[in-house]
Amino acid sequence: MRLLAVLSVVTMLWSPSIQAGGLNRLLRGRTASRILNRGSRAAERSVERDLSQMLARDRARDAEAAARRLSQTRTVQRYATKAQAESYLRKGIPSGTHFTTKASPGPPLTAGRATARYGLPTKPDVRIKVELPPGTAVKSGKVVGGHPGGYGEAKTYRSPLPPSAVKGVTPVHHLSGAPR
Repeated sequence: MRLLAVLSVVTMLWSPSIQAGGLNRLLRGRTASRILNRGSRAAERSVERDLSQMLARDRARDAEAAARRLSQTRTVQRYATKAQAESYLRKGIPSGTHFTTKASPGPPLTAGRATARYGLPTKPDVRIKVELPPGTAVKSGKVVGGHPGGYGEAKTYRSPLPPSAVKGVTPVHHLSGAPR
């Protein structure tokens, strides 16, 4: 109501040529603001919905996949946050953790590339190198929500790993090119 009162006073005081242009600009600004706010909320809901659907597909696929025990040591990697890495170094790695199917030599992917390739919910800070010992139960599959061509992943199954399984932690570079 106040906006309407202000607009009526403004229109009475301004000349006709200014009234049309000023009022039009004011309304366009408010309308654009409303559309942008609605759009951002809709985008947030869409991302949340996509993430929950992706996780549901991942759980369904993992429920159907058969676990197998590794016959030999396998070196894998996981892109994670600093807090996760610190937890893994102190407490070990919990069962159900997802890893790449193999460890690639060389520098880690940038945070953005790792996020896109492996469908990560947040940008990682570090790449953790892990050795899965023989006898570790894993479920293998393709990354859900990652690169369309698909990348392999291994998920530990009822096999928590001790802190000694972590063989290295490497900082990941962000867009600025510097580690976070």
